[in-house]
Amino acid sequence: MKPVILYCIATILTLNSVNAQNKVLDSSRYDELRILVEKESWSIKGNPENLLAYVKRADYKFQLNDIKGSIEDLNVVIKKIDDDPILYTRRAYAETLLKQYDSAKSDYTMVIALTPHNSVALTDRGITNCNLKLYKEARADFDKAISINSRNENAYIKRAEIKYLSKDLKGAYKDYNSASEINKEYAPTYKEMAQIATELKEYKLAIKNYDQYLNLVPDYVEGYLKRGLCLYEGKDYKKAIADFDKAILANLGKEEVYFKRGMSFFHLKNYALAIADLNRVIAMNDNNFTAKQVKETASKKLSATTKKKEEVVSIQKDL
Repeated sequence: MKPVILYCIATILTLNSVNAQNKVLDSSRYDELRILVEKESWSIKGNPENLLAYVKRADYKFQLNDIKGSIEDLNVVIKKIDDDPILYTRRAYAETLLKQYDSAKSDYTMVIALTPHNSVALTDRGITNCNLKLYKEARADFDKAISINSRNENAYIKRAEIKYLSKDLKGAYKDYNSASEINKEYAPTYKEMAQIATELKEYKLAIKNYDQYLNLVPDYVEGYLKRGLCLYEGKDYKKAIADFDKAILANLGKEEVYFKRGMSFFHLKNYALAIADLNRVIAMNDNNFTAKQVKETASKKLSATTKKKEEVVSIQKDL
């Protein structure tokens, strides 16, 4: 195998990782990379046909966030070696970062032409088609990627996004679920499934997915609010109150939260706490007439309950 290609294989995953983490270079690493760029520049000056030097310099430029410069060096190499999918993949990735989606799509198409059963390349081109708003073409790419590799988690997730955009909520849920079965530790998938299940009014399913998500991301306080709303719709008022309490403690005490907690207390016949929450709602929005009506009903019921208790106490005293 050519030295250029060996180097590409060794560096492509590193480059993706560096960018994905948006890694900030410390000054010593920055200076080191600048020296390495200069070193390869001298190698190229001494031998303009030294393609490995171009690839190395492209690597160092990429890490310095000189994406345009990295692409320029890759262009030189690809003109000489036009049949290697790794080179096209690297350039396509860099072009994507610069939002040069048409160019990236052309490069991914070359990768697919050179490696027809490349599920990852098909997924990458599908994502690029999404960026170009070519959703029909993207869907075809994801379909093919999954047919080649049924465990391509990313393809399922991206296809789910397209299905969601086209209002195919059940289809989107199915694809997210397939992705979650491949990678049970990827929390965002459960969050998406929970939101879709909520839209479908499948509240038990939504609660199940919020449970999974919050087990993985317990600090996502908004998740407690959303799960609480689903618990409320499922009439599990005690658990709903527990989640609303957590949301309020995290300063998510919006009108809806206090209203739903107040209604939960009302349904549990805890009228005093219901009134307290409904008063907060009315203070936030004096036009919330439902809160006023429920508060009035709760006040009457509390008064009647108090009166009945007083009568019982009076009877007991007489006895």
